Amino acid sequence: MGKITAALLAFVHAAILAYHLNDLPPAVSPPDINAAATDLTDLATAAAAAAHPLFTPEQLSQHTTKPILLAILGDVFDVTTGATHYAKGSSYAHFAGRDASRAFATGDNTASGLTDDVSGLDDEALHSIGSWHSFFANHGTYTRAGRVIGRHYHSDGSPTHAFPREALEQAAAEEAERKRRRPQCNSRWSANEGSEVWCSVKSGGIERDWIGVPRRYTESLDPAAQGSRGDGGSGGGGSGGGVGGASPEQCVCLAPEEAARTREMPVPYLALYPGCSPDAERCIKTPPPSTRLPSSVDVG
Repeated sequence: MGKITAALLAFVHAAILAYHLNDLPPAVSPPDINAAATDLTDLATAAAAAAHPLFTPEQLSQHTTKPILLAILGDVFDVTTGATHYAKGSSYAHFAGRDASRAFATGDNTASGLTDDVSGLDDEALHSIGSWHSFFANHGTYTRAGRVIGRHYHSDGSPTHAFPREALEQAAAEEAERKRRRPQCNSRWSANEGSEVWCSVKSGGIERDWIGVPRRYTESLDPAAQGSRGDGGSGGGGSGGGVGGASPEQCVCLAPEEAARTREMPVPYLALYPGCSPDAERCIKTPPPSTRLPSSVDVG
């Protein structure tokens, strides 16, 4: 009888255990990491789209009245608060409803000039467009409204890098370094005394612990300056080009070390001023008219 009772109890316990096991909820599968990552990517994309709505050029063209939208380098800005400038009939109405990046530098307001194509422009013009972009981006009342699909942004809102922003920043940094090493001279001119250039510890706006000596710097002959321009750099001529629109020839102050080095090994882009000592801190660039020799002599 004892064995039957024990067997019966074991059977009852097994039945109860089986009942509870069958009553448990199904096992939960571990989360799909790839699916979670996809969800996060979708959320990020959605957030970016919300922050930067995408316009086609046709859609943008419809916004020449409130709200007044314009684009520069593909970024769309709401300039409704500047309606006195951008509304129909105003001075800059031709910028509304389009990306006319090129015209911000060239001033060409013809149909062909009002384009987002900035190819072929020199560094000075590209910097001008970049400055206008910063003007709109940092304006107190103009706000970002999105991006326009086309030359500067793909259909998914990613940049095309058509504007050489990184190259310009690198060129600007190199130009700033050149100006730090070779600051511009002080200069003055008068009808009685002619033109004089000289160096000081603050000339060119660069404070330093050396004075330097004046040299005539010709940018078009400097291999380092030419190399920093890249394909978009401007050529010679009176406008100069280069970052910041530097003139093709200017007076710079050389540090004592470089002055000594160029005396030993002269370079064509750093020339002495005629009649000026290599160690002089001041040079007469152009003598007054009364002391100049005639450019030609009539021998009859």
